Amino acid sequence: MIKIDEQLREKAERYMQKNHLSKAEFSTEIKIHRTSVSQYFNNNTEVLSQGTVDNIENAIRSMISEDTEFIPARKGAIHQTEDTVGIIAVCQSCQEDMGFGIVVGKSGFGKTFTLKYYAKGPRVCYIECNEAMNARDLVKAIERQLGLPHLVGTINDRLDSIKAFFNANGGYLLIIDEADKLITKYAQKKAEILRTIFDDSDVGMVLSGEPALENMIKQYIPRMANRIDLYWKLMGLTKSDVISYIDGYDFDGAATDEMIRRACNEKNGCFRLLDRTFKNIMRIANGEITIDTVREASSMMLL
Repeated sequence: MIKIDEQLREKAERYMQKNHLSKAEFSTEIKIHRTSVSQYFNNNTEVLSQGTVDNIENAIRSMISEDTEFIPARKGAIHQTEDTVGIIAVCQSCQEDMGFGIVVGKSGFGKTFTLKYYAKGPRVCYIECNEAMNARDLVKAIERQLGLPHLVGTINDRLDSIKAFFNANGGYLLIIDEADKLITKYAQKKAEILRTIFDDSDVGMVLSGEPALENMIKQYIPRMANRIDLYWKLMGLTKSDVISYIDGYDFDGAATDEMIRRACNEKNGCFRLLDRTFKNIMRIANGEITIDTVREASSMMLL
């Protein structure tokens, strides 16, 4: 008779629900064939062997830490690299200590993906900015994330409501992604709104954006620059990051070298490119993954 750890399976199901993962996506995370994972969660013990069940449950245990149902031991449904660990460390420290942090890096390096993952945790308010966002839009976005009623009053009135919320509900982190799109030489009002919220509230704050964000803050908003407690600049993938990412899959030596070359080159190498290439490889792979498989997968993308 096949034995399944029901509590562990329920824990994994809650984890998938919390992190918005399908069974197929979860199977990729634990590196077990999606058919076996689907049969496991459907309690289809007639076609599963005890060995397969044991492999699945050992993979789940290695991914989900013992002290939480939602945060995996290896930093989550994101692949652990030096950059993802650094971003999460900045967020955790700012949330715990009501600090002010800055995260900068080129597009595609994994800033937004990692910040959105962290924002799935409790008491985190995540805002993604754009060039068209004005001061009222920014305030409205924060209100919406906090579940506050939309007020008709002035921006100052609405800011008072936001600050009152943070002061009455400790332990929050406010993440402002693409923050470089809020700041120009001639317009700092939106950044001053954020500085006011931080100064007058019991809340941690992390700003994230392109590398230019650092100089923008220093040059145009010195009163914000001198409040920065933590800083992380993304450096991009390393050879060991790529090898770890594809570990457990049947890449031959040439295919592995090609993945490293593509993901780590200075021109357009980044985590986004690695992840998209890998997903395409999984769609077309049939047996050993060769350099031709990698090239075919890459040809499916517009670079």
